[in-house]
Amino acid sequence: MKVKVKKVLEGGKHLSTEDVKKSAPFIGLLRMGESRSRRLGRTVAVATLFDEKQVGSVEIIEPLQDAVVTAIDGKMMRIRGIEERAGVSSYQVWHIEVL
Repeated sequence: MKVKVKKVLEGGKHLSTEDVKKSAPFIGLLRMGESRSRRLGRTVAVATLFDEKQVGSVEIIEPLQDAVVTAIDGKMMRIRGIEERAGVSSYQVWHIEVL
């Protein structure tokens, strides 16, 4: 599904409401499924945002591992999980609007 995503945290720490509102959204196709995590040694839910304009599966932002949908309300939802950047894992929340 086509969505607009804003990250709620940076480096595992909450951004202010103003900073989240001011931040540029990531727009793409949201997919959620299961994948085997070698690092965790188990199957986990993974949320991924793909660029709909690129040929193939090009990720726009780092996927959320061990992803959980924590809220759904109309065209809005939140997904939380673990984001890995440059070998560092941190907690992340996506605020999502379905387009």
